[in-house]
Amino acid sequence: MTDPIEAHSSKRVVPFYSRWHFWLTALATLATLYGGWRWMVTPHVNPHPQKKVVVRGVFPYERGWELKALMNFYTHNPYCQTTARVFLIFPMAQVSRAQRVDIAVTREGANRYSLIYYQDHFLPGWCEWRFGGSSPVILVDGQSVGGGGFGDDRRNYHQVNYECHYIEYDLPRVKEKHIVCGDDSEQPHQHDPERTDKESNFVWKNKVLYTHLVSPGHSETIWKEGEEE
Repeated sequence: MTDPIEAHSSKRVVPFYSRWHFWLTALATLATLYGGWRWMVTPHVNPHPQKKVVVRGVFPYERGWELKALMNFYTHNPYCQTTARVFLIFPMAQVSRAQRVDIAVTREGANRYSLIYYQDHFLPGWCEWRFGGSSPVILVDGQSVGGGGFGDDRRNYHQVNYECHYIEYDLPRVKEKHIVCGDDSEQPHQHDPERTDKESNFVWKNKVLYTHLVSPGHSETIWKEGEEE
């Protein structure tokens, strides 16, 4: 017959500190794995970029507008995708990761600017980060105005021209007036393979693309002169 005291003493007793050591080790391992994953999916700046782009052009600074610029990078490794969610909760689709980088803009004289950026600003890394285009950010009274890019699309324009003007909606349910910068039909974009720099011009035209109701259910869009400034 087994002595109850001996049976009890033969059971393995795990010290309290050992259990804490186990959980702390597990948490440290998970934190290390997570940190490694974050390092892999985070873009890293290229210390020796080569794909330099210089952009110069005209901008209506005299109107009190402000010009900023940015470039976007996207991942191309499918194992590096992230989940797009609806209301930040419900998963919708797997999409590429994106990273935005601000570009410094230098004002030159009364109405000219210049900027420099590198299309290989980031190292490709495991996620295969690639340049996804650059674009201006035009601020009028603190509000962003949509308009164009710096010619980084597949046609690779070396000269792009934009006309900035008013657009107005005078409809029963829509009453608004704002500024846009769209393609200039009189001076279309140009492609010159011998040029190594780019020129993007933003020219102000005091006119309005006006949309109004001419009859029930029918609207009309016309050009009209802008108000005196």
